[in-house]
Amino acid sequence: MKRFSRIIVTGTPGTGKTSVGGLVAKELGLPFVEANAIVRKEKLWARKPEVNLAKLRKRLSREWGVIEGHLLCEFSIPGAVVLVLRCNPRVLEKRLAKRNYSRRKLKTNLEAEAIDYCMQRAEQEYGPSRIIQVDCTRLDEKACAKRCLRVLAGKREQDCPDFSGWLYGPNV
Repeated sequence: MKRFSRIIVTGTPGTGKTSVGGLVAKELGLPFVEANAIVRKEKLWARKPEVNLAKLRKRLSREWGVIEGHLLCEFSIPGAVVLVLRCNPRVLEKRLAKRNYSRRKLKTNLEAEAIDYCMQRAEQEYGPSRIIQVDCTRLDEKACAKRCLRVLAGKREQDCPDFSGWLYGPNV
């Protein structure tokens, strides 16, 4: 397997970043870093609830291992390969509903997933060659982590899901 010292796990809320990232870190024997925990602990707010992305980038640039967070597609961290976890909006809606998201927040996140927001931002920030897309729609966290590890090892092609059709269905 290729050796990575810094793996970013990002994606829309509810795609499995924390669970999958933790399993990938454990399997690779790397530290696991949750960006949201650092934001809360070190109070990296621009104004609550908005995160100061410049401060977060600077802080996370000192970390290594598997670094997880949905905001990590918004800026580049040097030397990182990026796993963008994806999930069909129909499945994602059920996951996010369990978190009691407001209707507005739920719709915003589902639309972000349908238009590949995190994927597109990650490509802009890191460049397409450093991005790996993994569809976790039909996988539990262990199977998704295993798929991520296989793609990282070059033993499986990355996924290229297209959920844009969701935008034209009865969901909007």
